[in-house]
This record gives sequence, structure tokens and C-alpha cells, in this order.
Amino acid sequence: STMSFSALSKFPTISKKGDNIDLGSINDIDVLRDENTDLKRKLAELRKEKQDERDRAGGGGVAQKCGYLFKHRPFEGGLFAAPWVPRYFRLVGRSLVYYKTEQDSALHPRGQIDLSSALSLEVEGLKRKRFWTFALVDATGGSLIRLSTENKPDGELWVAALKVR
Repeated sequence: STMSFSALSKFPTISKKGDNIDLGSINDIDVLRDENTDLKRKLAELRKEKQDERDRAGGGGVAQKCGYLFKHRPFEGGLFAAPWVPRYFRLVGRSLVYYKTEQDSALHPRGQIDLSSALSLEVEGLKRKRFWTFALVDATGGSLIRLSTENKPDGELWVAALKVR
């Protein structure tokens, strides 16, 4: 159903006495709410379709592993900036893709790592008494990306999933 913009200008009017409400305007608001609900549902469907397209393009179909990891940013920020930032990761085929949040995974990724360029996976273990850390390293010994979790079991699951690639 299509709603004209003229309906947007009709809002309930209450007289100074507080007893005159334009019921036609209330119906317009209900129609707008229904339209909003339909649009939200359609947006969710489009996001899902887009994610499915990205998963197929990633070569592995559905993500084999996904969740939040901390990504190390060694050169960002100042003295008080946190070098570890949470990011939402998806392991799809031979690609490790990351986003700022899970909600952003319907959008373009912030970064993507082709795991075929990773020579090895180095487990660093517990760092700063908080982060269970591991890194993907390329053929030159340079770190492609350093990641961590806040607990060892979750980190071991990620390391196992990444080693399979």
C-alpha cells in the first residue's frame, strides 16, 4: 500500500479543553506504523539476501565461524587509546572478513584477509592478563593480523577453525 505525504501532516489534534481528538489522524498514524513495520521486515530480508550473496562470493557459502574478536591496532590512537578493539569476524571459505559490529555485517566489511596468503598461525597465549592472543603471519614473517579473545577456550576454537584453512 502506498501512503501519500499528505497523511504525514495529519496528527491528532487536541483542543485546549483536551477533549477533541481527530480520529482520522489516529488511523493515519496506525497506517504509518504498519508501513514502518513492513519496511523493517523488507529491510531485514534484503540484508539477509545481501549477506547470502556475500557468503556465496566468499567461496565457502555459509560462515564456518563467526563472532567477536579483539583486533590489535598497534599504530592507532594516542597514549590512552586502546590498542585492542572489538570487531565482528566471519570465517567464510578461505577469507576472514571483519566488521565493526554484527549489525554492520550486512554492509561492506572493514577488512578482509585472504587466508591463502597466511603462511602460519602463531599462538601467543595470554597477554596483559586479559587477552588470549594469536596472529596470522605471512611468508615474510610479517603479521597479517593479530587477534585475541578474552578466554582461552574461545581462542582455541578460533585457532582450530583458522588452521583448517
